[in-house]
Amino acid sequence: MAEAKTKPTDASVSDYIDSLKSETQRDACRLIAGLMKSITKKNAVMWGSAIIGFGTYPLTYASGKKADWPLLAFSPRKDKTTIYLMGDFENKKALLKKLGNTN
Repeated sequence: MAEAKTKPTDASVSDYIDSLKSETQRDACRLIAGLMKSITKKNAVMWGSAIIGFGTYPLTYASGKKADWPLLAFSPRKDKTTIYLMGDFENKKALLKKLGNTN
């Protein structure tokens, strides 16, 4: 069974954010990271080369394969930022719809 490609690393979250070209994007990432740390009470960790994650969430795929993924994470992309939210909670779909495009 193949191993998950995206895993926690020892890379510096601060160095990664500082390497982003746009000052606006760097500022937004620092804000998002602060909010996610406040919510999860966990320190930021780089997952792979471009995902900043907080905490862990155990996944079990339909195939039975198991892997860990960040409980809450984000990844700054060229034109937008992707937010990853694991788990289920009351009114999740309605709340996510308010955020806009959740694909």
